[in-house]
Amino acid sequence: MNRSRGWLVISAGALASAALALALRGRAIRQNNAGKAPSGSSAAPTAPSTSATAAASLVPKAGPPPAEMRVDCSGFPQIPSATCIGLAPAAEKLLASANWVWVSGGKTCAGGLEGDQAAAAARALREAQGLAGKQLPPLERALLQNAALKLLSCSAGAEPKARAEIVRHAKALLKSLALSPEEIQNLPSTTPELTAWLGEANGWQRGTVRSHLHEASDGYAATVQRVKHADDYASIARLILVDTRGELHATDVISKVTLRRGTGDNLRACIATLDANSAHCGTAQLRPLPEELARLAIQQKPGAPPCRACHFAGHANTPTFGPSTGIAADAVNLDTAREPLSHALAQ
Repeated sequence: MNRSRGWLVISAGALASAALALALRGRAIRQNNAGKAPSGSSAAPTAPSTSATAAASLVPKAGPPPAEMRVDCSGFPQIPSATCIGLAPAAEKLLASANWVWVSGGKTCAGGLEGDQAAAAARALREAQGLAGKQLPPLERALLQNAALKLLSCSAGAEPKARAEIVRHAKALLKSLALSPEEIQNLPSTTPELTAWLGEANGWQRGTVRSHLHEASDGYAATVQRVKHADDYASIARLILVDTRGELHATDVISKVTLRRGTGDNLRACIATLDANSAHCGTAQLRPLPEELARLAIQQKPGAPPCRACHFAGHANTPTFGPSTGIAADAVNLDTAREPLSHALAQ
């Protein structure tokens, strides 16, 4: 696709179907209505010390409010519906429980397991135990295992009973859904597809200084690569998996890409996700989020600043880009994620 037809945020999380999209919308609405979470139900404090400084940068500075950021997915290619039999209901529930798409610097996991969401995640993990006995494609196993890893990493702030259940069932799924190192190496890459949308890869400069707000909001269950082209900024997140030997792997399967376009009063955003039904068919395809969900992610929930609080007037939290270029996964590593994920796995 010619990048001049552009779109703005691509996040490749796991949306399974229209029903899953509705579930996510209901989840966001419940969180908006809930307002403040009950005492003791904040998200897990698993981030390394660097995230505390980074989180402080999310607090809006004094001055006029930044312009609104609007959803604009014009030019995004239409993805055909998956032709194979869809996901099991237990898989849909698990992915929905782990698929918050907003970013917040105030809490390690963006408050994704606040209030009743921790109990819902525990139920989803419990119901997903039967998935291990099914003959699932490797890409679907990877997607489901990454959801369990994210919930495990974000569980520390949940109330004790829900936390204990999340830890127990998440660790069981990590083991039963694990792929061998060879199977992980052979997972389909979504980088070529992303290149087709963004244009010439060498036109994107790689970020060299960065905060870890996006990683922390996902419980460090994904690597994040930041790139820039003119006034376009992208954060490309890829799945982290645990292999059959219990070792962490950074993959080339894109799980979230955040691309912001424009400056000043013309900030635009589009959110797309790794389509879980496609993963069930063994193919890696990115699909735009429904506009209502994308808008919720951009505007944020109560107590968290919206994306425009940090990303306005050409501002990016990664101030230095280049001279290296490209969007391939060759520079991806586990440096940021290894410590918090090792802590979560040791529970």
